[in-house]
Amino acid sequence: RMPDPSNPSGTVVSTSTTTFSMNKNTARNLCQQFVDARYIESADGKPDQVFQQRGGVWRPTSKGIMIFDWFCQSNGLYQDQLSELHCLITGPLLHLERDVKTDKCHVDRATTEVVFCRLIGVDGRGKKGPYSEGAAGIRLQPERKVNGKTYHDTCTGQVIAEWLRDNTSCVDLREAVNIATHFVHYNLIESVTTDMAYMNQFAACKLFQPTPIAIYQLSQRGQDLVETSSSSRCSSQGKTDTSSAKGGVNESNRHKLEKILLDPTLRLLFRENLRET
Repeated sequence: RMPDPSNPSGTVVSTSTTTFSMNKNTARNLCQQFVDARYIESADGKPDQVFQQRGGVWRPTSKGIMIFDWFCQSNGLYQDQLSELHCLITGPLLHLERDVKTDKCHVDRATTEVVFCRLIGVDGRGKKGPYSEGAAGIRLQPERKVNGKTYHDTCTGQVIAEWLRDNTSCVDLREAVNIATHFVHYNLIESVTTDMAYMNQFAACKLFQPTPIAIYQLSQRGQDLVETSSSSRCSSQGKTDTSSAKGGVNESNRHKLEKILLDPTLRLLFRENLRET
């Protein structure tokens, strides 16, 4: 899109088409990345995690449709078939900020806590998180006995990793494990049992293993964080409404926007707020 030279009030839309070719192995590897990122899934009900060239039927996932929708909006594109796919969207997607140079997910303490609050939900019983636009959290097991000892509010590493892969923009298991590792690092969850076989095979997974054997417990700090996030959002909304009614604004809108754009965590929350409104 660009201004029309002959009509200052109009715009000119130009479309360019780029064609390229690839061999079968490259195409198969690319499709496998779509499967790993949870953009497509087997349409015949098979829990296939390996892309099959023949005999398989695939369809876009809710996450894949939302990524496609985001791409179209970012590039000013409109696809007729996209509106027909909206009925397949099962819930919102948490877009993670990425480093512009390395393309790695930006995971600091603040971002980790935001993702964690979405993961756990209001009380860790599978309800919606403290934000109305958040996806339903995982369902924690109230009581679990391990080696004769009872633990409360637990889940497996597999459940956490699967939720992250389905409900955030991470593109593979490695990125999901990296985020979950920060949950342990910041003492939001605590390890109950460790999958030693998996840890010995993958040395980078000492703190978190994405398997059904590894069990994690919601820590007291994690519980406090979720409860604080829920109550602080409600109180901050009330304060914002009151200050707006009085017209008392301490910072200019431009300064606030600059502050948001410079902070990856604030950008994440701001993007969610834009989608909601």
